[in-house]
Amino acid sequence: MVQLTSRTTGLLALFLAVLASLAAPASAQGPAEIAARCVNAIQETGDATVAEMRSAARRGIRVIGFLDGNDASDDELREAASRARDAINADARAGSQRINRMAQLCVARLQDLDADRMLIARVINARDTELEAVNAAREAAIERVGMALRRALNN
Repeated sequence: MVQLTSRTTGLLALFLAVLASLAAPASAQGPAEIAARCVNAIQETGDATVAEMRSAARRGIRVIGFLDGNDASDDELREAASRARDAINADARAGSQRINRMAQLCVARLQDLDADRMLIARVINARDTELEAVNAAREAAIERVGMALRRALNN
């Protein structure tokens, strides 16, 4: 379950704002403005998702350190690491879904407006770049948790 934080709430508000702007009449916004807003929203969502995963990793590492300092069993340490990995994966999954959904809606709107293919490509490229960044950050966060667990198990 994704914890509702101010960052998550902010992402939801951003997502809803993008949806509202996509529903605006074409005369209110041109395709270039729509594409720019979409790219910005996708990038902000990717950045926020990466920050959420890093925060989940830090929390997990602190718990592992606390448990290790209080003579927890190896099983308790492993369980704490597993919970941290689960939180990181949930954040990555939720963020990736938001990125994909935003890109889908934006591309559909741009296609409805017969926008230049280069504008559509910008949105798709932003999506791909952010999905790669989220995945790389997910792997790095899980690795940091794994390192903390290995240190704790070797104490």
